[in-house]
Amino acid sequence: MHAFATTPSTTVKTLGQTGQSQSAPQEIAALQTAANSGDATVQLKLAQAYESGNGVPKDLEKAVAWYRKVADQGNAEAENNLGVMYRLGEGLEENKQLAVEW
Repeated sequence: MHAFATTPSTTVKTLGQTGQSQSAPQEIAALQTAANSGDATVQLKLAQAYESGNGVPKDLEKAVAWYRKVADQGNAEAENNLGVMYRLGEGLEENKQLAVEW
């Protein structure tokens, strides 16, 4: 998501990537269900959607919460994005120490 992130982002370019023709609200509901079931790939996509405002209202606090869930599962991209958000103070209080740790 961030220009200086160490890994390329796989941001959801369009929400219609599931192979089904669903409206954005239906697809977000499907993503929420899959994310709540523990699917780390979907959790990452949902975090990215909330960070960018793609298909959902932009909500950096929700983005942080989803990135943290995925980062806690060892996903390097989520760890990086969470660290960047800590560094920039996006969706949470800026904390350079935690930025480095993530």
